[in-house]
Amino acid sequence: FVVGPDTSASIKGLILSKFIAETVSLATMLNPELMDLIYWDTRVAAHEKYSQYEYAQMRESTKPKGGGGTDPMCVSDYLLQERIQPECVVMLTDGYVPNWGRGWTCPVVWCIVNNKRVVPTVGKAIYINVEV
Repeated sequence: FVVGPDTSASIKGLILSKFIAETVSLATMLNPELMDLIYWDTRVAAHEKYSQYEYAQMRESTKPKGGGGTDPMCVSDYLLQERIQPECVVMLTDGYVPNWGRGWTCPVVWCIVNNKRVVPTVGKAIYINVEV
């Protein structure tokens, strides 16, 4: 199971906090044996690994990194490069991306905040409104 929060320059404050809260919620609800948390902008800025015994402390221990542009293809490329083969990837973003990546080897769910105009060309979308 992989969760990929967008940490580009447009993601700040309440939106980043919401991404982290949703990540913790997904981890505790689904309770996968292992979860890879991959922060990204135009590159993978941080990769954290958690076991099911660490989810309760994730909010305090995670260290989001990033702040550049936005290119989710860096995540699909990274998964291939590192030979990570998840059953599912959940990407959290505002949807202001130049492309939706290629080479995804598993289902991808895009949680798109405050941007119902975009439609991913890969995977499925869930639209979320966050007051900022």
